[in-house]
Amino acid sequence: MDKIVSSKEMSLADSYTIQQLKISEETLIKKASQALFEEITKRFKAGKILIVIGKGNNGKDAEFLGKLLKTLNTFSITFFYTEKSDISLLNGGYDIVVDGIFGTGLKREVVGEYKKIIERINEIKAYKICIDIPSGINGDNGQILGIAVKGDLTIAIQEYKLGHFLNDGIDYTGELVRRNIDIVMPNTSYAYKIGIETAKSCFKKENRNTHKGTFNKCAVI
Repeated sequence: MDKIVSSKEMSLADSYTIQQLKISEETLIKKASQALFEEITKRFKAGKILIVIGKGNNGKDAEFLGKLLKTLNTFSITFFYTEKSDISLLNGGYDIVVDGIFGTGLKREVVGEYKKIIERINEIKAYKICIDIPSGINGDNGQILGIAVKGDLTIAIQEYKLGHFLNDGIDYTGELVRRNIDIVMPNTSYAYKIGIETAKSCFKKENRNTHKGTFNKCAVI
């Protein structure tokens, strides 16, 4: 079964992998970028791509992804840096927009220039790919923090996040895929994503001739 983790659990796993297992942050960024590259080139063979780069680790993944895509002659790559690029670059004309603004650790409301950037991204008529989680979605409860990127595809890095499955996160994530990049989760007590067959096994087979008193009781807390 696949784990579903909180932003704190994912952060602790990152730290454990880097500090205890001595796998460098740069190595993890390269693995994440390679995974993103594979998912994108699996779906698209050519096109104009806008890579939106924030100042955190999601931005680093996005920037390295852009460098990988530039090695292919079939893609035209435009880099937009949230801290310094001219917002006129967000006027459209792209086939794909990659959202690398915020990660799962975002807790504050999106305001100011970041809000304008996300508004413009949502207005662009392009296929939108979010790295790990749509920017503006709380990684723990799935709620919109003022505004969020409306994704067509979200590529979860290493593990699914709680915010993918709760509240607004469900509608903003789009298609959800998970890619393992060898970050080690040091604990064992996580939430898990189960499939339909596992869910079915939790319920006993009932006779068709039944009434409400036949079934068990459920408490929702």
